[in-house]
Parts: sequence; structure tokens; C-alpha cells
Amino acid sequence: LLDYKFAPMEDVRIQTRDGLELVAYLTRADTEKKTPLILLVHGGPWARDFWGFNSSAQWFANRGYATLQVNYCASTKKRVLSGAR
Repeated sequence: LLDYKFAPMEDVRIQTRDGLELVAYLTRADTEKKTPLILLVHGGPWARDFWGFNSSAQWFANRGYATLQVNYCASTKKRVLSGAR
């Protein structure tokens, strides 16, 4: 895999209306221009996305799409960190 170029993943923070902060990961096909965006939703609430290689995000980036993976408020760990029950 060292011979291949992968799209970079960026850490994005999204402020919610109730004052919480959502952690999201943005993988962009092209960092110089705007591209279509795909919202890649994980299978929560007992799941979350993690920083690192994501084959789906890379596949979409290879085809010219940006991919946003959001850990929404009910995601695992987000619930614990925010004090929600």
C-alpha cells in the first residue's frame, strides 16, 4: 500500500444547537476545490467512527467525492463524555 496515495482525513468539530460539540472526520478527494459530499452514517447508537483509514471514505474519494463521518450525540463514548443517559 506504500505505493498508493490516499486522501487525507481531517478532524472536524461541529457545534450543536444545545452547545455540545460533535466530532466528525472529513475525507476530501481534492483539498483545492469543492466536490460533492457524502454523509457516511455509522450503525449507531452502539457504534462510532474513529480516526484512521476508512475503506469506504477512500473509495468515494477516489471517485471525486468528499466524505463526512459524524459521531452524533447518541454515538458510543459521546453519550458517556456528555453525561447523557
